[in-house]
Amino acid sequence: MVLAASHIITAIGLSLLVSRFLKVSKLGYALAAFGALVPDFDFLPALIFSDMGWHRAYLNFLWIPFVIFAVGCFLLPRHRIEVGLFSLGYLSHLILDLVHADLLVLAMIDGLALTGIVVCLIIHYLRDENARTTRS
Repeated sequence: MVLAASHIITAIGLSLLVSRFLKVSKLGYALAAFGALVPDFDFLPALIFSDMGWHRAYLNFLWIPFVIFAVGCFLLPRHRIEVGLFSLGYLSHLILDLVHADLLVLAMIDGLALTGIVVCLIIHYLRDENARTTRS
């Protein structure tokens, strides 16, 4: 299983990439990070109903982030970017979970490797932003 920190860092890294093209608010980054954690909340019905059949049964379909985006854009048209970032975080969680290995050691290596890649992207972004502000 990919680490929760990897999910959050990946979602924030993707948000930073989106911010190169669109204006992203602090709320957008927070919603992306929260969206990256939402698919793991499917353990709550399992605990409430004492039925582990609920776990990984309802929140982990790839079409859910697209439905959230469509409904969110319809209900909150002025917050399309935030809704999109939440959906992007959700989708990134599902994709990371799809590529993880069943062995704990391999999954941790996978999560750490993805985290390393995203951290490099964030450093590159911050370096570029710093250069842009010093030129102004």
